[in-house]
Amino acid sequence: MRKIISLNGIWELSLDRRFNPLQTYPIEVPNCIGNQIPALREYRGIVWYRKEFDLEKDRGTRYLLHFGAVNYYAEIWLNDVLIGTHEGGYTPFIFDVTSAVKPKNRLIVKVVIPGDADPNYPFSEIPHGKQETQWYGMAGGIWQEVNLIQTGPSYITGIKITPDVDNSMVSLLVTGEMDREEPYTLYISIIDPKGKEVGSIETELKNENKIDLSIKNPFLWDIENPYLYTVRACILHKNKVLDEVIETFGMRKVEAKDGDIFLNGRPVYLMGALDQDFYPFTHYNPPDEEFVRDQLRLAKEMGLNCLRHHIKVPHPWYLKWADRLGILVWEDLPNWSKSTPSAKARGERLLEEMINYDYNHPSVIIRTIINENWGLDLVNSKEDREWLKKTYEWLKEKDPTRIVVDNSACFPNFHIKTDIEDFHNYFGFPDKFREMQKWVEDFSGHPSWTFAPDGERKGDEPLVVSEFGNWGLPNITRLRAQYGGDPWWFQQRDTATATKPLGVEERFWEYGLDKVFDNIENLSEAFQELQYQALRFQIEEIRKHPEIKGYIITEFTDLYWECNGLLDITRGKKSYFNELKNLNAPDLIFPKERPTGVWSGEAISIPILFSHLSNDSLDNVKILWSLEGTDIKNSINLDKVSYGLFEVGSIEFSAPETLEPKIFKLTLKATSRNRIISENVIPIFVVPKDLINTKISALSSSVWDSFKNANIDPCKVSEAGIVYATSFSEELETLAKEGKTVILEFSEETRFSKFGYTLERRRGITEGRWVSGLGIFSPKISGRVFREKIMDYRFINDAPTYYLDGSFNFGSKTLAGMIIGWLYYPMNFIVDIPLGEGNVIIHTFPIINRLSNSPVMTALLSQIL
Repeated sequence: MRKIISLNGIWELSLDRRFNPLQTYPIEVPNCIGNQIPALREYRGIVWYRKEFDLEKDRGTRYLLHFGAVNYYAEIWLNDVLIGTHEGGYTPFIFDVTSAVKPKNRLIVKVVIPGDADPNYPFSEIPHGKQETQWYGMAGGIWQEVNLIQTGPSYITGIKITPDVDNSMVSLLVTGEMDREEPYTLYISIIDPKGKEVGSIETELKNENKIDLSIKNPFLWDIENPYLYTVRACILHKNKVLDEVIETFGMRKVEAKDGDIFLNGRPVYLMGALDQDFYPFTHYNPPDEEFVRDQLRLAKEMGLNCLRHHIKVPHPWYLKWADRLGILVWEDLPNWSKSTPSAKARGERLLEEMINYDYNHPSVIIRTIINENWGLDLVNSKEDREWLKKTYEWLKEKDPTRIVVDNSACFPNFHIKTDIEDFHNYFGFPDKFREMQKWVEDFSGHPSWTFAPDGERKGDEPLVVSEFGNWGLPNITRLRAQYGGDPWWFQQRDTATATKPLGVEERFWEYGLDKVFDNIENLSEAFQELQYQALRFQIEEIRKHPEIKGYIITEFTDLYWECNGLLDITRGKKSYFNELKNLNAPDLIFPKERPTGVWSGEAISIPILFSHLSNDSLDNVKILWSLEGTDIKNSINLDKVSYGLFEVGSIEFSAPETLEPKIFKLTLKATSRNRIISENVIPIFVVPKDLINTKISALSSSVWDSFKNANIDPCKVSEAGIVYATSFSEELETLAKEGKTVILEFSEETRFSKFGYTLERRRGITEGRWVSGLGIFSPKISGRVFREKIMDYRFINDAPTYYLDGSFNFGSKTLAGMIIGWLYYPMNFIVDIPLGEGNVIIHTFPIINRLSNSPVMTALLSQIL
């Protein structure tokens, strides 16, 4: 019988092949070198591992040395005998060491961790994923398990299991090694998910054994019911079991056709997240199986049905629990950086190894060859485009049971030939939401820009938004408590991209943010609230377009400094965790357009959409709605809801009368046969029309007219305490010095540099696209109206395009502004400058031209006044 002897545990690691004590460290295997030895975190070069172990060697027994993964090139020596070599950092390999093993053994593993200067394995030309220094750091060494397998003289080397759902069959390819002295028997048994044997066969053992077995009325593996069958393969000789291997598989079929993704013949809508699969304390390898199981359970709790495992090969535990829990896995091939024949050949070899490694896992349904053009030049190189096309075709032939994506694309790259037409894009929120709406609308129509001019579009590729998302800083205090101080990765990245955490608390105090949030934990919670609002608006926007068949949120967990996760790096829940199951739901009720603000007494009509994408039959559906704090409520009754997207009616009411701006929560609940199938909340920001009655004046007729159009009665300058203007003049400066408040609006292109502030347009990093920004209001401005103190969904139409570059401090002159990422790039949106007996308030919000039709800008002006 097969027996596993673990060689995990404490090894010796040295930079010197003679294991000089001055250059030798104790190290735990499996693990990444830099994770345990900080001095070697970014080490590139040769290291040597050594492990001594005893063994009671049995006669007639074979011994196999198995490595889960070693990064990158490994030479294996056992008792001074070279056993073999392996190149590649992600997949398992095995050697027969029967002739070399002894009662006392010394195992030495030479590992090459390549740098760019390595003549044999230049780092830029090997599959490495995000191990670059500018991303998350190297993961060199023996980072997965090492085992000695004891088995009989003949043994099984692999089982390849191909389910055939259409014909209720399963095909097995069992390979083995035989000592060839006499015949052996191969026994195969199939056990169904209920524990019943549903098929078996005995046959003479060969090196390759092809077996087809019928499974009547099979239990199909899917998201709701991840039924797993078990294959038990044994080698028998004279009624004795010499070797036994047990594998699980699922009866499932996945296809991309007719504009949809099908699982077992039924459309499946992808509600996924990008998972880069790094771990808080062990870096590249999971700390234990329970950790992996628990994080995947959290994915299910959040309503996710898919994880896009990003440019890294999943650990066996990951696939095991994805199979068991019913999570679809979209795998990306780890990328290289430089397009060369050697790099492409290594990628092809790794793809083939990945197929052999994960072929039996029903959870793996999609494979991506290239991510965002990394390692190729698809825009400029026909050779690279041809290679990608041929690799797609080779992969489809090699594994026809799965969907293939050629290049998971973003601007300016594209697809060549693919099963799924996916694309990435990032939009700041609320600033860029209208831009996001236009992009999604365009994408939903299969635009020409998703494919290369010489690409091969079939025309029925399902559309998927495969990367989008926004940042939400984690709880810094909780992180420090778990790490026992500043995490090592606080030193990573750089200030230019707003991604370096180091000094975040110092910046918090420097910018006077304690005057707004009291402490940095409250700021993080506010950032997470904005992240959730962005997700809500963006996912609903995607769901408005039935042509799009799924989305992948960036990302499942924070990855060190990259804080766009639904969980933090330790798998801690962010503030909105409990809301996600209602958002990532196959059946979703939501508004066609969320209002940013309405006037008191205004007649409100909100069309309601129902996206029914589950396999449940929905009849006698009732949509109950009510406006909290009022007696306004009603319902919409539906006899039946068919699969797809429908406008089911409108919610109509008059906005409540109120003396000051106020948010009312409009709650929606859809039920079918007394079962809740979807819940949602629509905040209604109500602003009184006659909110502003302050004595205010203007020097220009255009500003005067804007006040009149907004039912604001301006007065003479001499009678007003406040003068509003859209351009600066010496007259305004004089008025301020004499005791008036001058409000200057710079919401359009103009030149201004005075009082220590210069008007600048938001460009690049300050737009807050991939690294998100947080718009902030001082308590002097926020009051009860913007009590969350952030520039939230209400500013979708009214976010500033310009900012005031200068002193930024909420304890001084700053009344509103924005920070990016880990509190960088401070931008003033409102500043209050004392001047003589009065003051000048300068802001960049588009108030004056929006007063008559924007309740939000009216409310903001009221707060400024």
